[in-house]
Amino acid sequence: MTRSGLHKNISQNRINYLGSLWLSANPRSVSYKNLCLILAKPKTQRYNRRELSPACVFSQQINRMLEVSEKQRPVYLNLAQFHFPPMAIVSICHRISGVLLFLFLPLMLYILHQAVHSADSFAALTLCLQNGFMKFLVWVMLSAIWFHVVAGIRHLIMDLGIGESLNVARASSYAVFVIVAVLMIIMGVWLW
Repeated sequence: MTRSGLHKNISQNRINYLGSLWLSANPRSVSYKNLCLILAKPKTQRYNRRELSPACVFSQQINRMLEVSEKQRPVYLNLAQFHFPPMAIVSICHRISGVLLFLFLPLMLYILHQAVHSADSFAALTLCLQNGFMKFLVWVMLSAIWFHVVAGIRHLIMDLGIGESLNVARASSYAVFVIVAVLMIIMGVWLW
């Protein structure tokens, strides 16, 4: 396919993009292959003065569509202004807790290794865990574990088809937050 005619300055990608735009607006009018052939018609083909070439009609329609789409397109999306439903927040936090578990994996393995290696390493580990920063890291790690477990159980129950309605899903997401908050408080009291 050549790039001659009215659209000689339009690249093949632009032709494909415009063609897909026009076909999405007019799905029954012309096939995609014929549309690309119309766009690539040589300039030598003459049209009556009264009738516009198909490529001219097409380009006028595309220009109108682009003007409308540019007016409707949002300029800036401020994510802080979105109000996510609690179900989305639980899902996002479930993923974040999974990432935290992955990042805390070396610490978990180190603690496990020190605990089972020998009596001396266990004593050194208990001394190390008396540090406030280490207690905080263990608390964050345990909080991520519990959030991931509780939210995962909620997702598994919903995968079984239980609680998929909007009201039940909203209530179960609030229940996840309450249960995890209680567990975090209990772990904080237990560690300190």
